[in-house]
Amino acid sequence: VGLGLAAWSMIGAGGGESRILRVSGFAAALGVVVLLGAVAYIAAGPGFGHDHGETDEHQHEAGDAEEGDQSRVPREEGLALATLAWSGNSSLSEGDAHNHSGVVFDVDDLSTREREALADEFELASAVVDEYMGVEQALAAGYSQTSPRVDGVGYHFTKWSLVDEPFDLAKPSQLLYEEVTFGEGLELVALSYWVASEHPPEGFAGEADAWHRHFGTCFVNGYLVDEGVPDRDSCAGDWVNGSDLWMLHAWIVPGMKNEAGVFSAANPRICERICAAEN
Repeated sequence: VGLGLAAWSMIGAGGGESRILRVSGFAAALGVVVLLGAVAYIAAGPGFGHDHGETDEHQHEAGDAEEGDQSRVPREEGLALATLAWSGNSSLSEGDAHNHSGVVFDVDDLSTREREALADEFELASAVVDEYMGVEQALAAGYSQTSPRVDGVGYHFTKWSLVDEPFDLAKPSQLLYEEVTFGEGLELVALSYWVASEHPPEGFAGEADAWHRHFGTCFVNGYLVDEGVPDRDSCAGDWVNGSDLWMLHAWIVPGMKNEAGVFSAANPRICERICAAEN
């Protein structure tokens, strides 16, 4: 408004060449103001005015997990994360590193009775799949995004209050989402169970479920910023030891069959780099 009034005053005073000079001067000044405004907006970055309830590409970056911003994690879930972080040892033991339990992935190796029991369990778990196909449903239920995209896995969404609970196939503590079709947003690709236990949990029927662990994970406002952090003092947020936390991915979502195995850690279908490197 001020610029408009100033323009009216400048242009209205005098005439002829003087008026042309005044108009030119005002246009130059206005151009500088617009340029400075554009520079300021760009400097604010893609997170400017960002709503943490959204799950677009900007939220997938650790930059959105700014210190002091608790809006992205429900209060009860934040407390559950803090409790989990302070319940374990304050440093890693020698030799602790991301690893898998070494069990086979092939369900065909199971006995007929085990395969039948596993099929029944998958049918029960399918109700969870139907309930959380969209990210909006997961957020409404208390899950929040806890990792950037992991190649062959997708984005982890975690409900922290379920991590310290016994294994329950109907209550996965994590959900995996991925942009399967470019431009159509995230959709559920697998269930993930992160369970507190001294040993690999019983889990699903048979011995095909491949549990693995993540050691020394550092979360800032519930968002993973680093892994393999040696001790609690080296983490600016919530440090989770991980030695007594076991994770299992179950690729039972329709259309996301995993040729590497239903319980394999990664799915070649959504893998761009690491699967090819491992093969």
